[in-house]
Amino acid sequence: MATNRQQLKQLFNAAVELAPPEREAFLKVNCANDDELVSEVSAPLTAHDSAGNFIQQPALIDVGLVTIDEHERSPAITGQQIGTYISHQRIGTRRHGRRLSRSPRR
Repeated sequence: MATNRQQLKQLFNAAVELAPPEREAFLKVNCANDDELVSEVSAPLTAHDSAGNFIQQPALIDVGLVTIDEHERSPAITGQQIGTYISHQRIGTRRHGRRLSRSPRR
């Protein structure tokens, strides 16, 4: 059975919200016993599950080069040039780092 990308995306998004033991029954019902479709949805679900907490915090913390406290206390980079961008203001933080508004350097 040929499936379209939108159908796969909808099935994946619904299944990923379920606990892994519930997914098999969900896919069996929603894929109308189409083993190929179940396989196409199961592969990205497996990859999603195995990713775990990948990139939930900066890599420098993961490898022990800085602590979370050091990272959170690091000086602001507002006004500095980073590549071809200049940071204007800090607009918030996430667990994985600072978010800055920026504009291309002219």
